[in-house]
Amino acid sequence: MRSRLPLLSCFPAGLFLLCMLWWCVGFPLFAQGEADEAQVFSGDEGAETASRSTPAHPATAYWKVTATMDLAAAPAGTHVQMLMPLSDERQSVLARQTTADRVNYREEADGLNLWGHWTVTGAEGTQRQIIYEYTVQIADTTKEVPRVPFPLSRDQSSRRAYLNPSPFIQSDQPTVHAHAQQVIRGAGRADLVLRALHQYVAALPSPKEASEKNDALSVITNARGSRMGKTRALVALLRAVGIPARIVGGIRLGDTAHKRTTISWVEAWVGDTWVPMDPAAGYFAWLPNTYLALYRDDLPLLIHTRTVPVTYTFFIRQVPRSATVSVATERRESGFKRDGLRYESERVRTIVNYVDRPVASLVLLNDGAIPPEIVERIVTEAQATQVNVAVLSADFESSHFREQYLQSLVSNNLTLIREADVLLVHTTDTAGFYALMKQGEFGLHLDELRIVIASGCARPVGTVLASVLERLLTPREIVLLSGKLDLPSLWEIGRNTVGEHLSLAQSVNRAGISATPVNAATFAQQHWWRRAIVGLWTLAVRSQVSLPALNFILILPLIAFFLVIIRNVIGLETFGTFAPMLLSLAFLTTGLGWGLIVFLILVGLGAGLRIVLQRLRLHLVSRVAILIAVVAVSMVGLTVLGATLGIGALLHVSIFPMVIMANIIENFTNTQLERGTGEAFRLTVNTLLVATTSYLGIEYTGLKPLVLTFPELLLGVIALELLLGRWRGLRVVEYLRFYRVLSASSPDPAPAPRKVSTG
Repeated sequence: MRSRLPLLSCFPAGLFLLCMLWWCVGFPLFAQGEADEAQVFSGDEGAETASRSTPAHPATAYWKVTATMDLAAAPAGTHVQMLMPLSDERQSVLARQTTADRVNYREEADGLNLWGHWTVTGAEGTQRQIIYEYTVQIADTTKEVPRVPFPLSRDQSSRRAYLNPSPFIQSDQPTVHAHAQQVIRGAGRADLVLRALHQYVAALPSPKEASEKNDALSVITNARGSRMGKTRALVALLRAVGIPARIVGGIRLGDTAHKRTTISWVEAWVGDTWVPMDPAAGYFAWLPNTYLALYRDDLPLLIHTRTVPVTYTFFIRQVPRSATVSVATERRESGFKRDGLRYESERVRTIVNYVDRPVASLVLLNDGAIPPEIVERIVTEAQATQVNVAVLSADFESSHFREQYLQSLVSNNLTLIREADVLLVHTTDTAGFYALMKQGEFGLHLDELRIVIASGCARPVGTVLASVLERLLTPREIVLLSGKLDLPSLWEIGRNTVGEHLSLAQSVNRAGISATPVNAATFAQQHWWRRAIVGLWTLAVRSQVSLPALNFILILPLIAFFLVIIRNVIGLETFGTFAPMLLSLAFLTTGLGWGLIVFLILVGLGAGLRIVLQRLRLHLVSRVAILIAVVAVSMVGLTVLGATLGIGALLHVSIFPMVIMANIIENFTNTQLERGTGEAFRLTVNTLLVATTSYLGIEYTGLKPLVLTFPELLLGVIALELLLGRWRGLRVVEYLRFYRVLSASSPDPAPAPRKVSTG
């Protein structure tokens, strides 16, 4: 009976942890299932014919859309979620905000779609109104259908999901396959297949009754269908012949101010691009700037608690290009700051200003905070010189965070960068380089763009990274400034370039700043080994290998070198050999402050449970396995807590090595039981000191980008480790430890020589 008491004592701790997770998520402990949620597929907008032919010169339009949702008698816990637009190559979301009384709001993104979630918090079941407003920029999109051989290659691993059937898209049915083969009639090119299937579906008449089924099989069998039915039918036919295809749902703008209906169209993957088609309207390989995409795949527009009726409407109006769009800081109603989340906050800002008759466009990418007076100066001067300007900034202590959020800013505002004449990059280290290199993974080319980079990293490092960037994006001109320039001076260079029609080199020379043009001539002047490094890293990025990930691999030997110095030369004792090394790697991701907090939380929780497990007399392997489970659950809890409170660093808790943390907890407890609490805390402090020293040595000395551009430095590190490995002398700590003993003791006097008589 006694042996069960320690096990029973674990239940209160487990119950407490479960309650904490429930509180963080903000939903009832036993969440509502799908049966308690109602899915709303928007009404199908009537078909229309293409309003105009493919434009010779694509136009851009600016729209403001207000989605209003009215909830009747909504009690606490009522949940509503709606699909929201994301920026892509044809549309940019310039601003978004939500307004609701006593309603919590959060966003959930899966990389393809963005869901907005609203949860009622008030106790009384009164009527509520939720308003979500966003401003978008949409451009006419025209695609050249690749003339690739048909059938397509079966190596479509990344698009395999768009070949599978679904309940409404029965691409595996014999009827669908037979109709598809009959329509294409042995076509040998993919563009001919797309046009034949598109024309076949576009020619189908509308249904006689609105109640007719609109799944793909019914539309193909009955030879008629609604807009959604035709969309599903075209997707099914394309998938049946081996062409990946998906549904895109959205709103058609410009015709009416209020509407509740949505539209749908098709995207087919051919070659290396998504080709848009709308069989209901007759658009093939192009879409007008009145098509706003809200989601991809066959999804409901709205999901809400089944017992609460919800009505919604969209209010649409076109706004002039001269409107100044400033993305406001987004906060939760409860007051928690959304630091580090995907959408805008006081740390991530997007400021866009348009003029009536622009002569040029400028984009400024910055990885730090921008004072309001500088922003005001940039906007004022841009308006005076008739220049469109966009300022994108991310302000984080951790270089990892700066890289991640600058990449997100570039991806979400890609349309602005494509239309810009000059891109100004102001970066503390290499975050700005990596943000642009990320686009190279997708084969993006910015042939007409001129890029100015002011970086705080060493010139040899910047030259190599800029050379990689030049080979990836193939810009018209790229210039690397010496040293990190202040923002007003960098802005002046960009403004003079577009305002006075100067080249980047002329603008830089006028400012009296030393600069290096990065082009084929300067690349040829580099050492052959440096050119080889540039070629290797360019090939890696084009193969969708992340350079920051490679950089993390290359800094591991440097962290191990710091560990060798601290243990072999200085003599600090730590928990394990490689635990400090992996902890410092985790600190590079989360930042030092939050990394230390997470470490102390995990060790504290684990040590408390380890004392409870001590009474059960378990084997070592069982104890460590239980500790790994506790560490894993704690990491999940901290991640949920970070998502709830808007603490971005906690979203990266998973970088902490679970097995190493479990071993640290085990060693901490064993040391506490065998050698005392003071010794356990001493080893813990030593471990954190070694990890912190390694973190500071990598983060603030420029070693991280240096080892990426000069990987041969690792040979020197290995040579030094060979020398240190043969060290047989006393360590620094031992000199300090025995200092008093050595200074207090004096050597014995030498004995006087004795005289020896010889006779």
